[in-house]
Amino acid sequence: MANGESTPATSEVRPTPEEKLEELRRKIRVARPEEVGEFLRQYVNLYRQSHPEIQPKSSDELTNFADEIIDSLGFSMPGITDSDGRLNTINQLEALETGKENPSTDPPEPQKAADPIMMFSGQFVHENEDIRINGAGMDFVFKRT
Repeated sequence: MANGESTPATSEVRPTPEEKLEELRRKIRVARPEEVGEFLRQYVNLYRQSHPEIQPKSSDELTNFADEIIDSLGFSMPGITDSDGRLNTINQLEALETGKENPSTDPPEPQKAADPIMMFSGQFVHENEDIRINGAGMDFVFKRT
């Protein structure tokens, strides 16, 4: 700048957990039916991380926590606020509490590098299609990984 003025340093402002939750609420509300499950999974994971003080010890406490998460969405939607959605939320929380699932928001499909190497584990993955029979509507494919 002129006259010896300096430009202020810009720092990246990270959204708060509540802002991230609000963004996920918006995404769930407008998502296509096949996308809702993944957004809900991310919402449950983030809600769990942002409330470390809640430590459900029994199945009743876990159910109450799942109800709290569903209520925090602030709207009603089939597949989320009905009995199926409630059960999915309870199962997600149970998996997080028992260590069967990590609260990651990474894509479910493993990322592969050029040689097909899975970026997460470094495992070499080789796929081979042995036979393909084109059919009316669905093809028969015999593939090995």
